[in-house]
Amino acid sequence: MSSWIDLLYKPDGIRAIYGADLPTLRSVDLHEFSLDRDGPVAMLRFDLAEFPRRPPKKWADQGLNVVQVQLSLGGVQRLAVVGWETHVTIDIDVERRG
Repeated sequence: MSSWIDLLYKPDGIRAIYGADLPTLRSVDLHEFSLDRDGPVAMLRFDLAEFPRRPPKKWADQGLNVVQVQLSLGGVQRLAVVGWETHVTIDIDVERRG
């Protein structure tokens, strides 16, 4: 079974930071959700629930403790949003179709 990382256009950054312990898209803290009719594209900006076991030294030196990802999903054909809150924790399922 492939990971969501395998569907990324440029997965090297995530792979370099996480190594073999790739993060899931479960219990992510969603900060932003936007739609763009050109594409059409949906963009999600969220904090991953898992911090790397061995973060880059500069992250550790700065006391950073979260990885934030911006994920653009192209070719959106159908979308449903039910409700919205100020603090949203979600599970994201991503799959390639076609």
